[in-house]
Amino acid sequence: MSYLPLQSFIAPARDTCQIWRTVAGIALTFTIYSMGLSTFAPLLREVTATGSDVGTTLLEQSDVAPAATLVILYSFGLLTLGSAATVIILHKRSALSLLGDPTHMARQFWRAVKAMLVLNVTLILLPPYGGSGSVEIVENLAPKTWALLFPLSLLGLLVQTSAEEIFFRGYLLQQLAARFSSPLVWMGAPTLVFALGHFDPANGVHAWSIVIWAGLFSLAATDLVARTGNLGAAIGLHFVNNAFAMLVVSYPGNMSGLSLFVFTEGPADFGPTSVEILLEYAMMGVSWLAIRLAVRR
Repeated sequence: MSYLPLQSFIAPARDTCQIWRTVAGIALTFTIYSMGLSTFAPLLREVTATGSDVGTTLLEQSDVAPAATLVILYSFGLLTLGSAATVIILHKRSALSLLGDPTHMARQFWRAVKAMLVLNVTLILLPPYGGSGSVEIVENLAPKTWALLFPLSLLGLLVQTSAEEIFFRGYLLQQLAARFSSPLVWMGAPTLVFALGHFDPANGVHAWSIVIWAGLFSLAATDLVARTGNLGAAIGLHFVNNAFAMLVVSYPGNMSGLSLFVFTEGPADFGPTSVEILLEYAMMGVSWLAIRLAVRR
């Protein structure tokens, strides 16, 4: 399969793909996003500060309040709102044009989800994650609490992953690909921004390893969009990846509040040649290949 479907995906952006307009669009998107976040900030501070004492049995099982994680996930809807408002106001086109063909998108989304579920469940049934068994797993949420939160958690993850795909692989990709023919630009620029956005000094020696992983993820997602002409497969990849990483087994941190289990160590605790990090790279490559096979027409 070639990148021919990309042409129909970027067609709505061709009339308004001027660089100044794209830069202004990025600024407008994040202005709307930031203004919206100022509304969420007091709520997030409240549920984070109160920790497990949020006043309800449902939310007092974890060191990281599940409510805080939910607020963060749902706040990403503001990024979708900003992207949609930008293309309507500045580019004079439908917000739905960010998604690609909706019929194909739905089909490719479910194909990607099924491929990722089969892959991840298969790996769960194999010997313990981490190969050497050096990283232990402990319970994070009581199973009943986790199950009660699960529908809200899944919806929150869909909001978060869709928002990132709509901006990075929707708006940015369309605008740049409509203006520049070279993949070094329309694939490279969004990947660089997305990857650097994952830099966190708290990850210690592996801070840049995580950035590289995020870059590989972005390249995989961009490739899927270019091959299918819509965001469906990319959202499916992102959604299931984050679901297992945030709802099943998480690294300890401020996004582990909804996870059933957590690792006892995070990237900052791993050695420079950690097997865990190498497995993350390998998993991304296998996931991309599995979805490429699943979405072939």
